[in-house]
Amino acid sequence: MTTHSPDILDSKTLKDSQIRAVTMKHGKTWISPLAASSREAIHDGLYSPGELLRADELEPDLETD
Repeated sequence: MTTHSPDILDSKTLKDSQIRAVTMKHGKTWISPLAASSREAIHDGLYSPGELLRADELEPDLETD
């Protein structure tokens, strides 16, 4: 499923390891897991995935591409 909905991203059944970020880099579309900084913020309870999306801080791990 793809979504821009922060509410869906905040589903209690969804794990951060299941979330992918889609970005455009050098004219190509990249689908990446979340960056360590985003995963840490979620794991530490600082922010939910939806809160990070609303703040435009849900970052992709571009190193995996």
